[in-house]
Amino acid sequence: MRSTITVNSPFFHTVLYLFIAFTLVHTSASATIHRSNGKIAFASDRDGNREIYVMNADGTNQVRLTNNPGVDDYPTWSTDGNRIAFLSQDISGSFVIKVMNSDGSNQTLVTSITHFLDVTPWPWYDSWSMSWSPDGRRLVFEDYSDVIANDSDIFLVNLDGSHRIDLTNNPGVDDEPAWSPDGSRILFLSNRGSGGMYTMNPDGGDLQSLLPVGGDLPDWSPRGDRIAYVVTPYDGGDFGLPILYTAKFDGSDPKIFDGCPDTGICSLHKNSPKWSPDGTKIIFHAWDALTYKTEIYVKNIDGTGFGAIGYTSANNFHPSWQSVNTRSGAIQGDFDGDGRSDISVFRPSDGTWYLDRSTAGFAATQFGLSADHITPADFDGDGKTDISVYRNGVWYWLNSSNGTLGVVQFGLADDVPVPADYNGDGRDELAIYRNGVWWMLDLSTGQTSVSNFGLATDRPVPADYDGDGKVDQAIYRNGQWHLNLSTGGYTVLNFGLPTDKPVVADYDGDGKADPAVYRDGTWYLDQSLSGLATFNWGLSTDLPVPGDYDGDGKADAAVFRSGTWYLLQSTNGMSIQQFGLGTDDTVQSAFQH
Repeated sequence: MRSTITVNSPFFHTVLYLFIAFTLVHTSASATIHRSNGKIAFASDRDGNREIYVMNADGTNQVRLTNNPGVDDYPTWSTDGNRIAFLSQDISGSFVIKVMNSDGSNQTLVTSITHFLDVTPWPWYDSWSMSWSPDGRRLVFEDYSDVIANDSDIFLVNLDGSHRIDLTNNPGVDDEPAWSPDGSRILFLSNRGSGGMYTMNPDGGDLQSLLPVGGDLPDWSPRGDRIAYVVTPYDGGDFGLPILYTAKFDGSDPKIFDGCPDTGICSLHKNSPKWSPDGTKIIFHAWDALTYKTEIYVKNIDGTGFGAIGYTSANNFHPSWQSVNTRSGAIQGDFDGDGRSDISVFRPSDGTWYLDRSTAGFAATQFGLSADHITPADFDGDGKTDISVYRNGVWYWLNSSNGTLGVVQFGLADDVPVPADYNGDGRDELAIYRNGVWWMLDLSTGQTSVSNFGLATDRPVPADYDGDGKVDQAIYRNGQWHLNLSTGGYTVLNFGLPTDKPVVADYDGDGKADPAVYRDGTWYLDQSLSGLATFNWGLSTDLPVPGDYDGDGKADAAVFRSGTWYLLQSTNGMSIQQFGLGTDDTVQSAFQH
């Protein structure tokens, strides 16, 4: 358990309240983030040595990010899609792990490792790998613990290079780690016993062998329910062509994903499979035995859409797919774009926003009047929440991408603001709810749309309930949820009481927002993947402020009480933090109508 107390500042007068211990029946919480496919990072030798490039998902707009006399290889996107970790060779010929921004800037050293270049002319056969923790704070990777004995282990390190730990510490070979999306397990290969795939806790404990399955370079699906890996058949006399498989997370139900029968192309030696962030595709590279060239390929999970992307005259390999986070309807309050909700408040008495940003640190911005409705949302589509207020039918916001001011007249004084990404373009629309009518203004096109859904007394609860990346119109009425799903159509669900507070979020991490209510300190969740859950966290007078505070892709139960935040984080445990005054408006509750 880690508790954080924010000290007094010129902007705050905080009072310490005794923490009330709650009886807890805890279940998996989840995030309010929908993962979609962004750019593809990869290595290429087109400039004489291996460098890191990025390209669009269709192979266009290829841009080099590194320019190093040595080798740069194995790019690996962070979970939030903002950074890339990679292996880099320094001027002495030694290797280090570095991290850089998505545009190649701010390259920083993480840790040194022992690595040897493949002496064959086919470096794309290499199987070295590393993986990010879901919260973006650590890397897990393979390194030698004894070169002479060919003893490699799985190591863990913070991004600043501190707390480097040998997790396996086992004679023999442990390599090719992959961190599960929920942060609970690390998958890796080992030659211990009869060899194969194993999983362990992030601290190295609870070692478990997968059901009989063998392979290389395993990768988790975004939901963590399946893995992809490489199998090279052996007929007793020679090795055949590598084949891509998928299996359930425990190794059961193995299925050929791509082999000769699937593609009809039997000269391709496939390697380095990676799932797309939306879980619909697998990207990989393949060396063609006929042309002696390596290229990047993609294929849909259903077996369709096989083909090369980004084709050049050079060799391209080791692809990694960027995750682009779009909001699924519930307020995220991520002002620095690191995939974590920031503890933040608006103080009506001085019209100031106070932000405790998890990566960028503290900020205070005066923007708004005491009577304004706060409407934090991502209006410029840069993945960061913008400071915004709604005043008598006029929207005012600060674009986080360039600091410019946005002002638009859209609505009436008594309208209920419900901004969200209703069309799935990654940019929130201006939207208001008025007497059962939804009015939406697309900021990208300037087009307005109007639809009837609900009654004047209903509470709007828009969110992405069907997981298609588009926020759905929805209302809460006397314990009933009426959902106008963009993919699944109209549906009604009985869940809650008329006096409950709706706290919709994606509580089981499947990309679908779940109906949920807060009642007298108890949370009731109707999870689309994990089912019903009930647990106590808070008091009847508390304000529920759910959000993904630890950045693991799961929304955390949280309450605000007289200037103190009580967080039940799904990865980092309980945390208590003083930030704000009892009279402040919390950002995370801005749209709890």
